[in-house]
Amino acid sequence: MENQEKLSPVMQQYLDFKRENPEALLLFRLGDFYEVFFDDAIIVSRALDLVLTKRGNEIPMCGVPFHAADNYIARLVKQGFHVAIAEQMETPDEARARGAKQLRRDIVRVLTPGTIVDDHLLAGSQSNFLVAVIKSKFGWSLAGSELSTGDFFISDVRGSIIDTIMRIKPAEILADESVAEDVDIRAIKSMIPVTFVHERLFQKSNMDENLGRVFGVHQNFNRMNESQKLTVGLLAHYLIQTQRGSFVPFKSFRILGDGSRLQIDASTWKSLEIDESMSGKSGVTLLDVIDNTVTAAGARCLRSMLRELLGDVEIIADRQDRIENLVKKTGVLRDWRALLKKMPDIERALSRLLSERGSPRDLLSISHALQMMPGVRAMANELDEKTLDEVKSLALHEALSFELVRALEDDLPAFFREGGVIREGFHAGLDQLRDLAANSKKIIAGLQNEYVSKSGANLLKIKYNNLLGYFIEVPPKQAESMLGIESEFIHKQTLVGGVRFTTVRLAELDSEIRSAAEKAVAVEKEIVRELIEKIRGAAEDLRKIAEVLARIDVYAALAEVAIINNWVRPNVVNEKVFNIIGGRHPVVEHVLSNNHSQFVANDCVFENGKTVWLMTGPNMAGKSTYLRQNAIIVVLAHLGSFVPARSAQIGIVDQLFSRVGASDNLAQGQSTFMVEMIETANILNRATDRSFVILDEIGRGTSTWDGLSMAWAVLEYLNQLGCLTLFATHYHELVALRDTLSKLACMTIEIKEQDNEIIFMHRVISGVANRSYGIHVASMAGVPKPVILRAEAVLKQLESDQKVGKDLRTLTLFDAPSLVVDKKDVKNDAVLEKLRGLDLNSMTPMQALEFLDKLKKDVKMGD
Repeated sequence: MENQEKLSPVMQQYLDFKRENPEALLLFRLGDFYEVFFDDAIIVSRALDLVLTKRGNEIPMCGVPFHAADNYIARLVKQGFHVAIAEQMETPDEARARGAKQLRRDIVRVLTPGTIVDDHLLAGSQSNFLVAVIKSKFGWSLAGSELSTGDFFISDVRGSIIDTIMRIKPAEILADESVAEDVDIRAIKSMIPVTFVHERLFQKSNMDENLGRVFGVHQNFNRMNESQKLTVGLLAHYLIQTQRGSFVPFKSFRILGDGSRLQIDASTWKSLEIDESMSGKSGVTLLDVIDNTVTAAGARCLRSMLRELLGDVEIIADRQDRIENLVKKTGVLRDWRALLKKMPDIERALSRLLSERGSPRDLLSISHALQMMPGVRAMANELDEKTLDEVKSLALHEALSFELVRALEDDLPAFFREGGVIREGFHAGLDQLRDLAANSKKIIAGLQNEYVSKSGANLLKIKYNNLLGYFIEVPPKQAESMLGIESEFIHKQTLVGGVRFTTVRLAELDSEIRSAAEKAVAVEKEIVRELIEKIRGAAEDLRKIAEVLARIDVYAALAEVAIINNWVRPNVVNEKVFNIIGGRHPVVEHVLSNNHSQFVANDCVFENGKTVWLMTGPNMAGKSTYLRQNAIIVVLAHLGSFVPARSAQIGIVDQLFSRVGASDNLAQGQSTFMVEMIETANILNRATDRSFVILDEIGRGTSTWDGLSMAWAVLEYLNQLGCLTLFATHYHELVALRDTLSKLACMTIEIKEQDNEIIFMHRVISGVANRSYGIHVASMAGVPKPVILRAEAVLKQLESDQKVGKDLRTLTLFDAPSLVVDKKDVKNDAVLEKLRGLDLNSMTPMQALEFLDKLKKDVKMGD
């Protein structure tokens, strides 16, 4: 790239495009290949495992065949690369005709994680959001789009944007360069690709024109505040840069989270494993249990409903009515699920066709969907009244359906460029061109016989060469009769061995045959364009069909889940009440049922003004499961779903909070205790008396007394606040608060002791645990017997003395005769002194590992 003055015109063109798209890998069309040069070639060759060669012995290059490029591009995008496509916009003949030595090329598209619409690149059940964010005086403004469906939304977020982003889970985020070091953006960047854009690039005087151009003039941008409009401007700028004029017809924008909603922060969302396991890997989530949808659009719709949980009693009741109708009519439910299973993904097929990214199979999807609509309409009578009205309002577009059936071949190619999309008999002109291209020899032979008969020249032949094309040739002796004034034969050339003629008809046929294949492609392309335009005219109706059927799929899926798992319709009210009888954890129950085990149901009834439950009991008894199951029941109720219980009455909750475990934040150097306190602070600062809070083991990440004091103070604060709280702890000293906190009730997990062993009953009962049973649990976990015996001795000594602090300081772990070590005694007092002086809470994980490594070496030296 240093000697650009020596570069060929093609290489100079490549570099010009690369300068326009420095962040993208540039695939440059050269004939039948997409070629990549310079540094991009090195990257692409490694990413795709291609052979790296050189152009002119200097420029690194590699390439992929044009006909197979989609698969290679898909692999690059999946690896997180941006890919710019430089396409040939004319043929060599067209370039020569205009006197140019260089083919005209343009960047036709830039593929990024948030702008793909290609079916083979997308997960059908998941949305692929591109979200732009702008820092505002009150927090953030957010604008999101989904190119594969035309979805378009905006939102204002006060404070941190992380909670909203984690629920949306966009494929890509756009942000102004000025916020690159913002705390929220840095945290998000570790999980989601973030593309930064300089402010001056999207804050232009023609912003209104850009907004209308990308999102449509039907949008009422005046409804947006200044920050929202700026955020949409950033989104529009990026789409102009990447889509190069091929825009999806977007739906009218909606306000994300508009109306009354149940708010859930990112930490709670993750800890409840609503749509992703805590580890981020395999594991059953709530979504896995309830997603019984049979269509891709239904699966996306269910995820959308989960992202925006309802807070309005009437809207929740409306969803419940629709689900209950199907629960009561199992035959109708079965028939609808069977019908919906055959329904193609209308939304995505439509968006691809209208943005000129579609395929013949997208046309077929629209055709199949319209063919199914009479059956949908006929089956709607058994649905609830509101859903029935929605289905009856759907347009059938019978004429368009009939035309698509007539037009489309049964077996369609993958791409329009391959031809063979339009059925024989649909268009007479296309059929004739195809006949010419496929049967030219037969047609010429037939014409030759006709001319022999007309001229009487039995030796007449129709021949072909590249210079003249098709021509008639007869021996000189037979040519005289063809030279008359009235003759249709036109003299063309006289040679020694024969005389050559043509006719108007043959000349036309010659032209037609020569270009028949090209013309057939052009005619078919025009027919397809006309069909797509007719589909465009029906786009709003088709989208409505997709939306209504997706919602029916969700209702049917939730009805199926309710029937299979014996869930009930909760009575959701505007009062502050939580009355669950026989509640169960849907995910744990699902896993247990697969292993042929039974889940133990438990009640959760807040009554007599007791809004805070202090729960004690041993590990493994089921406290954490109990906490989570009630939080998940809150989620399901606000989704409008049935819930896993025998009966349920639930008051509307404004916010759901969960603090049920944390791990070290290695990236930010935060300890377990710091993460715990950050999450606890978030809860205490945001919760109201209409919130629902679950807290598990507050204070366990620090010293006993620090942890106990923090748990004590938090309990007192929650008691004063009055929100519904489930608080699990091993600090039995907190039980004393039941005498001073008016809203506190003590609950425990029932256990039984038998032959010095404990049996977990997994039943929640009123009362307190008389001890933690930690040593029993350790024994069950396989801790060596000598350690268990020693632990029991230490425990007895601690329990016999009220001055626990003093005993902890004076006891030596290894000085009791009851601890028998099989092979070695611990001799190195210096090592013990180092352990005693260790402050784990002030160490980072890396420092702890280094300390252990050094300690291990010291122990070996002491052996």
